[in-house]
Amino acid sequence: MKKTSLAILCSTVLAVASIGSGRQSQEHQHRQTGLNQYEERLKRYEDRWYWQMPRRIMDELGIGPGMAVADVGAEIGYFTLYLSERVGKTGKIYASDIDENALAFLDKRLKAAARDNIVIIHGEPDDPMIPKASVDIVLVVNTIHLVKEKTAFLNNLRESLREKGKLVFVQWNAEKMDPEAPGWDPQDRELYTKRTMLKMIDDAGYKVLEIKDFLPMQLIYICRPSDTSGDQSRSASRSSQDASIAAQLLGTWSLVAVSEEEDGRVIESPIYGAHPAGYLMYDSTGHVCVQLINTTRPRWKDGDVPTPEEARSAIVGFGGYCGRYEIHAEEGYVVHFPEASISPNEIGQPLKRYFTLHGDRLQLKAVERRATDGVLTTKTITWTRMK
Repeated sequence: MKKTSLAILCSTVLAVASIGSGRQSQEHQHRQTGLNQYEERLKRYEDRWYWQMPRRIMDELGIGPGMAVADVGAEIGYFTLYLSERVGKTGKIYASDIDENALAFLDKRLKAAARDNIVIIHGEPDDPMIPKASVDIVLVVNTIHLVKEKTAFLNNLRESLREKGKLVFVQWNAEKMDPEAPGWDPQDRELYTKRTMLKMIDDAGYKVLEIKDFLPMQLIYICRPSDTSGDQSRSASRSSQDASIAAQLLGTWSLVAVSEEEDGRVIESPIYGAHPAGYLMYDSTGHVCVQLINTTRPRWKDGDVPTPEEARSAIVGFGGYCGRYEIHAEEGYVVHFPEASISPNEIGQPLKRYFTLHGDRLQLKAVERRATDGVLTTKTITWTRMK
């Protein structure tokens, strides 16, 4: 390819994809922007196929009907919809990103396309929150250079792979990029070199099975966790710890207290009030059920027919869901995956809860940054075992 045509292609690619740099927010896989900007990006993606070649990538990776694939750094779902179509009704796609605005836009796209084999997951900067042993392939496209805690990130992805599962990076390659193309910062070159990728992959305990080189601006690294005795020993130890915590969690727990903080300031729970009540149940099949209520909710004056305000109060003062759970004992947290919930937005979303166990006392703590105003919220719920 002539230098002039390469520069044109580079500038087109960079304008469409905004490849990013190490100086971007390390807390984001992708820049957070308004929904109208995602509309504009979706329009620019219309011509992405000719250089990204999504169908050929899926062919080369052997992705077919019935498979489970995680699209990590999914953003507005460019690859997500291609993958959904390829795996069909018997397959499943997990679309993970930490940008709530992008995921909201993706959710709108999925509803418009009537896709029901996709689970949208709001991940964390160091953990995409893909369920354990759930996927055949994890696909990470143009994203890994934006992740700050790469080792933790890749360790968590390892947990999501099924036996013989593969981790695949589709990543910009500095050697293919024209340094004179608009949008390309020469200072970022090392982020996209082949040696940087290979070192990162090796440091994280993966081995490269194959590198595919048919894309004009990217390389494809097909990887698998290294099969060493040390890895197997660590895996066995982790499984033993998880099983030990699972045995301690089994049973029914009664609510003791709900404590909430905003940026370190203790507040009364705006939902459950000063005198909440509730139960939490973990069973041996890997399922959890929890219900919390505000005991000061007013009773309905007209029997079973509430007024609009009574109905609103009843809903706002109640929280509950049921679904699967996973234990990450080494990291000190359990993840709940609601399958039925009073809040539709919780369904399918991983809810990470840090746990502390002292005999018959259990504390579950959720630490989140509120999307609306950026306030750091901490909710600690204390339970006692029912006997």
